[in-house]
Amino acid sequence: MSEFTQVEKRVKSLWYQDGIGELAAGLILILLGAYFAAGQYFGPESPINAILEPSLVLVLLALVALGRRLVEALKTRLVYPRTGFVEYHSEEPAAHHRLFAGAAAGILAAAFAMLGARLATLQAIPALTGLAGGVVLILWQLKLNGAGRFVLLASISLALGLVLGVSSLPEGYAIALYYALMGLALLASGVLVLNSYVRNNPLRN
Repeated sequence: MSEFTQVEKRVKSLWYQDGIGELAAGLILILLGAYFAAGQYFGPESPINAILEPSLVLVLLALVALGRRLVEALKTRLVYPRTGFVEYHSEEPAAHHRLFAGAAAGILAAAFAMLGARLATLQAIPALTGLAGGVVLILWQLKLNGAGRFVLLASISLALGLVLGVSSLPEGYAIALYYALMGLALLASGVLVLNSYVRNNPLRN
């Protein structure tokens, strides 16, 4: 890997060092979960569902716009006065990587142990949603130069997808619950990371 590529990767990772991206993503997923839950609750014959289904693209665009505004507002208020746009720090300690990897392995082992006898009843969409979310988070972890918390979040996504995929919930509620729980996981991660960032980077005089 060239020195320029390493620097570029490091700069990208610094944008996510404060957890604000996870806060915004978590909020978006929770609202998306509410959208899918509403669709299941009102049913396919409801006039409300007739409005909800074709509006999905508009809902997604609105949620992305909301997330971008939230990220910019929080960074302007909490990040830029402390560290500006870019500030270099040392990598996460190796112990943190071992902790994240151990937690991820435990979550996946527990999920597979519970699901082994029920894979024949798998609902495809919740399971594939969890798989897709896990793959995206793993790729993001690689892109962000080893942000270990994304490994744990990816494992949570995979486990949620598998558990909800074999649940007896209606598919709409299973999808909604995946988004809601994954959103809460991202919110929790964002809060912890942001709290650490604010504590370690006091306001400049």
